[in-house]
Amino acid sequence: MSRHDRPSLDRRITDLLRLSESEPTPELFLELGQLCLRGDDLDRALAAFTQGLETTRGVVLDLASGEVELDSLREELRAEVNQAAALLAVRDQTLERQRLLGALEGADLTPEEHDALIRIEVELGLSIHAEEAACPACSGPLTQTPDCPVGSVRCARTGQEGDLCRHVDATNMYACSTCGQVLRAWLARRPRVLDPHEAPMVRPERTRCPHCNGRVADWTQHYNSCPQAPPGHFPRCDVCRQRGFHRRPLHCPRCTSLVGETLCAERRRR
Repeated sequence: MSRHDRPSLDRRITDLLRLSESEPTPELFLELGQLCLRGDDLDRALAAFTQGLETTRGVVLDLASGEVELDSLREELRAEVNQAAALLAVRDQTLERQRLLGALEGADLTPEEHDALIRIEVELGLSIHAEEAACPACSGPLTQTPDCPVGSVRCARTGQEGDLCRHVDATNMYACSTCGQVLRAWLARRPRVLDPHEAPMVRPERTRCPHCNGRVADWTQHYNSCPQAPPGHFPRCDVCRQRGFHRRPLHCPRCTSLVGETLCAERRRR
């Protein structure tokens, strides 16, 4: 909108506000809200659409046919309410992100605030200011070991001469390379009470059979009955030596990126 149109827009909004006190009709509030949107006044636009919605009814009488039908204006106002509320949420998130980025630049951002910053950036589809992945128990650095699956980590402490940490020998612990979230793969029974110094527990996804593309709950049954491939076409797992594709993908619960995969997530009794 050009600066020359602004005075006339403001005058029309003022006139409609005055009229709304004496003639509060849905049509008036709809126009008022749309003009407020043009003027980038999101709070007033949402208020106008909400007031307009409150003045409508679910059904109206069609004078031409004499039949009762849904009030189309009500549905239009409801859609405008949802749109204005969504725009307000984006605006508030954008302002909060700017505040958090300022704290990040000043090295004054708490872990909880950094988590909030990343979640806002994920929701808005913006580039992520990742946090540095750290041990959930001692907040120290992490390391990867050659014999672990991609993405899996453990505490980088040595475990010698008092340099101890409960996660020195951690298994099924992963670090997201996109946002820095550290998590645990939940393979069997999830603990009833989670330690506050433990990483979040995430259930690996079920794998799909590469031959028939079906989700598999039990590989023992599937490789014997797969409609697309005989049992011999299924490899033996490096861990349990049973046939099937036992590696299961693990996604970050915060940014949804692929974190890694479990070596073997079969729970079958042997």
